[in-house]
Amino acid sequence: MNAKRWMRTFVKMYHSVRLLLCGEGYRRAEYIRKHKLFGSMGENCYWHPWKMPGDPKLIFIHDNVKIASDVTFINHDISNALLNTKYKTNKFKYFTAPTEIFDNVLIGTGTIILPGKKIGPNCVVGGGTVVCKDVLEGTVVGGNPVRIIGNFEDFVLKREL
Repeated sequence: MNAKRWMRTFVKMYHSVRLLLCGEGYRRAEYIRKHKLFGSMGENCYWHPWKMPGDPKLIFIHDNVKIASDVTFINHDISNALLNTKYKTNKFKYFTAPTEIFDNVLIGTGTIILPGKKIGPNCVVGGGTVVCKDVLEGTVVGGNPVRIIGNFEDFVLKREL
């Protein structure tokens, strides 16, 4: 492993340990924002996962986003390795795509977000969902594959005291 790659790996591991030590999700989000670990991290966010995403600079999180435990962000794939070997070429490039989560979003435990997806404002993503397409503004979604199961306004009414 070359020195530059080793250093990136070390820095990622260091920040992962520091996130663990933060203990609480609001403090983790603040640590991510302070150290500019993601493409962006808005205000009043909650980050419960303990692991750092593989490509953190490709994650853009707006304001008031709450992310529960074990949420996985996938911003790349390795199909190029398979295809370049199969066709004995180097013409297939490493694929990456950014993820963007807009204002006022809740993402439930165990959700997997695939490359290049956008989650619109005022959305709830149910636990265990596989986000394989963009999520429209004001929706409640869940399942594998993701599907609309309600709207944000009805969700708000159910949670009011």
